[in-house]
Amino acid sequence: MALSKETSVEGALPLILATLIRIIAKFLCQAVQMEVRDDLESASDSSSEVGVEGDDNDDDPFIDTPQNADESVPCSEGDKEPEESQLALKGNLADAIKDAVRRLKDSSLDCLIGSYSTIPHHNMRNIIPTITRHSETLRMELKTKREAELLAALHISEQTNQIYQQRMIELQATNILNKAYCKALHEQLAFQEAKKSRKGKGRLMGDGLPVLLTSDFFYEQMGKEERKKALTVWKEKVAKRQKIMDAWQAEWEREKQEYVAAKLKWASDKKKDKVKG
Repeated sequence: MALSKETSVEGALPLILATLIRIIAKFLCQAVQMEVRDDLESASDSSSEVGVEGDDNDDDPFIDTPQNADESVPCSEGDKEPEESQLALKGNLADAIKDAVRRLKDSSLDCLIGSYSTIPHHNMRNIIPTITRHSETLRMELKTKREAELLAALHISEQTNQIYQQRMIELQATNILNKAYCKALHEQLAFQEAKKSRKGKGRLMGDGLPVLLTSDFFYEQMGKEERKKALTVWKEKVAKRQKIMDAWQAEWEREKQEYVAAKLKWASDKKKDKVKG
C-alpha cells in the first residue's frame, strides 16, 4: 500500500522529541496558525469596509439608507453581537491553551501551572546539577605531582561535561524550532503536491485517486499510455538492431579487406611463376 501524503511529505527530525518539547511545539504551531488566520480575516474585513465606503450608493433604492431602513431595528454599537469568526478563534485558542495545560500537568513541569508558589522537590528535574559528583575530590590537598596531574585532568573532564550539558539544552531548544519548521515545510510541500496534481499530466487519472468509470476518458488515457509504452519498446528494439547491424558491417569490411589482400597475393605469386617458367 502506498504512503499517504501525511507520511510522504512530513519532515522527520534526526532526534526523537521529548514529551515537553512536543507539547510546547504543538502549542506554538497552533498559536501561530491562529494568529495568521486572525490577520487574514482582519485584512479581508478592512478591505471590504474600504470597498463599501468608496462606492456611490446614494441613489440606489435597494441600499438600506437612513430613509429606507427600518426605524424599529436598533443600530447602537452596544446591541451588536460579536462575529462568529472571532468567537471561533477565541474558542480554538482557549482549547489549545487547555490542551497544553492538561499535558503539562501530567509532566514534571506541573509546578509551573499550579496554584502553589514553591517548586515541589519530587517534581524537580535538575538538568545541570549545581554540585558535581567529584566535589570532595576537587577540594582535596595535593601532596604529589601525580595527584596534581590527575586533579587537572578531572577539572578538564568536569568542564567538558558542563559544555556537553549546555549543548544538550541548546539542542532541545533547537528541536522546538525544528518541529515548527517541519510543520510549515510539510504544509508547503502538501500545497505544492496538490498544485502539481491538478495539471493531470503526470498520472493516469490526474490526481491518482480511484474514480468511477462512467465514460471513455479512462480508456482513452489507457490507449495513450499503451502507445507510449509501445513506442518506447520499439525504440529499444531499433537501437538493438542498429548495434547488430553495425557489428555485422564491421565484420563484413574486415572480411572484404582480407579477401582483397589474399587476391593481390595470389596475383603476385602467379606473375612470379610465369617469369620463372
